[in-house]
Amino acid sequence: MPSLLSTQGLAGRQSCQYWQELVCDTFVELDCAPLQVRDFSGSIATARAGDIALSVVDTTAQRVDRTPTRIARARTELVLASVQLRGEGRVIQQGRCAHLRPGDFAIYDSTQPYTLAFDADFAQLVLHLPREHFARHIGDTRGFTAVRVAGTDPDGAIVSSYLRQLAEQAERLPPEAAARMAEIGLELVAAALAQRRAVEAPRQAVRSLQFEQAKAWLEHRLSDPALDSAAVAAALRVSPRYVQQLFQERGTTVADWVWERRLVRARAQLSDPRLSHLPIGLVAAACGFGDPAHFSRRFRERYGTSAREARRAALEGAAVAPGTVLPSEPRQPSLIP
Repeated sequence: MPSLLSTQGLAGRQSCQYWQELVCDTFVELDCAPLQVRDFSGSIATARAGDIALSVVDTTAQRVDRTPTRIARARTELVLASVQLRGEGRVIQQGRCAHLRPGDFAIYDSTQPYTLAFDADFAQLVLHLPREHFARHIGDTRGFTAVRVAGTDPDGAIVSSYLRQLAEQAERLPPEAAARMAEIGLELVAAALAQRRAVEAPRQAVRSLQFEQAKAWLEHRLSDPALDSAAVAAALRVSPRYVQQLFQERGTTVADWVWERRLVRARAQLSDPRLSHLPIGLVAAACGFGDPAHFSRRFRERYGTSAREARRAALEGAAVAPGTVLPSEPRQPSLIP
């Protein structure tokens, strides 16, 4: 479960002083200057995935400085990546300024002075990891700090979404799976940054980003029964063989991945009481299954029951009032607000 630290119950200068301690203990030694002391408040929720910590900072307006004095006392060297969740912020380092809006992200290096400026309330997801670890993915970090990756860009949207989901699910995953997912996240960050600095990204980082792009493209077109490697390749501007290799490296094929996602979507729609009036054949067609018999066979192979039986069981279970939490299924805390 994510750990939560908060200034709740404190006020004024006492709240600000405690916040300074929280920030230094969670990240690196910093000077925090709230813009309004009287109404200051803040919280930090942290989860771990392998060597990476993921923290959601939710607080009021302030300025944060990593000064040469603070750096001189440092015992660790970190690279931090901030994904803006709410409000706006500025990351200033190496003479550059990245103005972040929700969905954007940028990195900064704890071995060099930097400033984080927030003029109003905000929330950020911050990844903190050993600098040496991150350098293996991207090389010298100095050319990449305070470079904005916009959440409105295709690759930026993929990276931002992936990191949010990683933070949400990290502590529910087995440790080895969480560590591997975190490694993929770093590869995606490295590939997106490399594109903006016009340098060559590590090969695996590029392939990871392209795989995520391929999945996102397919996910939005599952209802199209004509999906294949050639269609993905045309969208990504690569060869069909290259697309096939991306999926084979991860133990699957384009066709198998598409069928699996279609089946998952079909089962979710069949389990939705709001769609119970729709014929099963129509649900199957909307999920990309052009042949009802093929859908029935695939569904039974995947779930060990017919689509009709699965729908009946799901709708009978949905008789519990919406929002009810059963004693055997406690609600899990969420890292992302």
